[in-house]
Amino acid sequence: MPGLIWRLCSVEFDRKLLLSLFRKKCALKDIDFKCIDTMIAGETKSILEPYWERELGRLLNPLPDLDELLLDLKRKLSF
Repeated sequence: MPGLIWRLCSVEFDRKLLLSLFRKKCALKDIDFKCIDTMIAGETKSILEPYWERELGRLLNPLPDLDELLLDLKRKLSF
């Protein structure tokens, strides 16, 4: 999910609409979203790392660096 959200954030969107959709998606997935720092915590990288190249590598070309993506995602989602 972080890769998709990261891609969507690079497209120009109405930020209020994006935030509303993002919160609805979190609610559907039973994710407690209070702030991006708690959502993308330290364990997020260790959870994603084993799957990053294997699963996402075939979908994103070029595959972004996971550390850079998470930092960029935090910045873009700090509404």
